[in-house]
Amino acid sequence: MGDRRPLRVLIVDDNPADVRLLERRLLAAEGWRIDASICADPNECLGVVRQHTPQLVFVDYRLAGVKGTDLIGELVRMDRFAPYCILLTGHGGEAVVLDALRAGARDYLRKDELDVAAVERALRHFRIETEMAGRLRESQDQFSKLVRLAADGICILQHDRVLFVNDKFCRMMNHSAERLTSQPLDDHFDPAIVARFRDNYARRLAGDATLEDRVEMAVRSGDGEELILDIGFAVIEQSGEPALMLIARDITQRRRVEAEVQRHRDHLAEMVEARTT
Repeated sequence: MGDRRPLRVLIVDDNPADVRLLERRLLAAEGWRIDASICADPNECLGVVRQHTPQLVFVDYRLAGVKGTDLIGELVRMDRFAPYCILLTGHGGEAVVLDALRAGARDYLRKDELDVAAVERALRHFRIETEMAGRLRESQDQFSKLVRLAADGICILQHDRVLFVNDKFCRMMNHSAERLTSQPLDDHFDPAIVARFRDNYARRLAGDATLEDRVEMAVRSGDGEELILDIGFAVIEQSGEPALMLIARDITQRRRVEAEVQRHRDHLAEMVEARTT
């Protein structure tokens, strides 16, 4: 039969006959090694989840004193304990299903159609979704690591606030990440700079193709030093909403050297002109 994938399951149902039926269907599902726990009292459910940390929870719609959809809403808000939830219902109308999905259920099963094929289909959906979520988390972790270690300063803006800054940006601006992300933009940048950020943000969200990808800006760091930053802009998605990512490079020293070189050139040109006239 090949390898059987281990899976910790919790069944929240106060009907013993329905519980036994679901247990049999789960044990018969091909490719899985089920470790099932039972909770008949919805008031004890959250504690059982914290103790046994199930990966998958089946919740009956009709429980003593509470709707299953309300319990699912509590389960999916449990941070690191939050399991994948499937609603069990003998009243599978569209309104019940929509209520469950809005609450955070990822799937549903009708009790009058609870055969092995239906359970295997639900387990297959669970496996696909959790594998995709795992790959997404891994990709996000790798991206976060690259951003934190980037040689350029990175800052993400959304709704006039700083959502994220990497270490390089903090050192560049001589501010802590806590300070930068806890206060409005106006507290960190001159009004003219904030106005440019807002205008750039609004025009990029509107799809303005005339904007340059990079601009130079003069800003002041936390200790009052004037910096010249070469800033690239990109619109990204953050928490389901568009945000503006700034990739900043401090070119202050380069511009100072260039200005000094230009002064020497101008001085030499003046000396040559004085000798030839």
